[in-house]
Amino acid sequence: MAVSRIEALAKRNRVDSLIGAGVALPGLIDSGSGSVRAAANLGWHNVQLRALFEQRLRLPVGVEHLGRAKARAEATWGRGMGYRNFVCLEIGSGIGAGVMVDGQILRGAGASAGEVGHTLFDPRGPRCACGLNGCWEVFCASPAIRRRLGEHLALDGESGSALSPGATIRDLGQAAEQGDPVALRVVAETAEILARGLGSIIWNFDPGLIILSGPVVRDCPSLVEATRSGLGALKAVRKFDMPLLAAVQEPNAGVIAASAIVLFRHLEELAKGYAEVYAVNPDREALATSLADR
Repeated sequence: MAVSRIEALAKRNRVDSLIGAGVALPGLIDSGSGSVRAAANLGWHNVQLRALFEQRLRLPVGVEHLGRAKARAEATWGRGMGYRNFVCLEIGSGIGAGVMVDGQILRGAGASAGEVGHTLFDPRGPRCACGLNGCWEVFCASPAIRRRLGEHLALDGESGSALSPGATIRDLGQAAEQGDPVALRVVAETAEILARGLGSIIWNFDPGLIILSGPVVRDCPSLVEATRSGLGALKAVRKFDMPLLAAVQEPNAGVIAASAIVLFRHLEELAKGYAEVYAVNPDREALATSLADR
């Protein structure tokens, strides 16, 4: 389906040639080899995704962790502009992050950094898709929020709430904005746990900014303010009241993040080519002519 959409998009916009394609998704993503080591919420293991796409598209394909791709996009066009140290937290069916350190995306020894949703939060908690119990995301990702909503509705007998057990995150967000008591409690409890997890991230990475992104943030914007309040309430030898912002929630934010993979790879290749030309002929006028010929 993804390949068909890329082909349809190029045809609709009358694009004769493409420099490449980018794929951004959650999980243990080895961006160097373009493989998905594990994507627990998708049920994928050891998928050579780049090879599959390149075989079909006949184009260079970059594969990246969604959180890291979002962080790169936010640094270039969004809330992260001007920050060299920030964390972009993606909250959807799971939780992942892109961590910017001194202007560089943190990738880790195995090029798979960013799966902060699998931070062990409470070993007595629910089973996570990764195989462990009590990961952070089983308390704050969309399935956990909907489970929490169902529990509150069952306890309260749905009294005073317009929500039902089948409500979506968007329904929850709209109800919270309208002052629905159950929705407000669910948002407050989720924000408290989210803030505690962010406290650990702040201790570990000391970011100048935290950006909240993803479907949960888009559909339930009141969660951002509630989490900001939760961070401010944390008491320790340091303060946690740093800027906490919602990402630029464009409908095609994921597409922009994926395109950033291709754009920066292309720019890196151009820069490498220019450096090679300059090494051969450091004369500026000759270099300009050579680059113009390219």
